[in-house]
Amino acid sequence: MTTPEERRRNLGWGREALEELSLDPDLPADWRNAAAAALADYPTQEFMRQFDAADPDALDDYASALLKARLLFHRVQAGSGCSAQRRYMLAVVLRHFP
Repeated sequence: MTTPEERRRNLGWGREALEELSLDPDLPADWRNAAAAALADYPTQEFMRQFDAADPDALDDYASALLKARLLFHRVQAGSGCSAQRRYMLAVVLRHFP
C-alpha cells in the first residue's frame, strides 16, 4: 500500500524525471517531446505543496498527464539505450507513482 508521503515524494520525483528526460540530448526527440508535453500538464510545484496526499482523488485533474508520464517512464526503461542508472531511477519513481 502506498502511503501519502510515498505518493507525495514520488510525484515530485516524477516531475524531476520528466524534466531530466525532456532535456537529455541522448534520448530520441520524440521521447524528449513526450516528456516536455507531460511536464506541461503535470501537477505544478504549488499544487504539490498544497496537495492532500492522503486523498489520491485530488489528482483526478492530472490523470491524463500522470498516465502519459507513467507510459513514457516504462517506454524509456524498456528501451535498449537506457542506462542501468536510469533504469533504476525510473523503477524507484514508478514504485509508488500515482
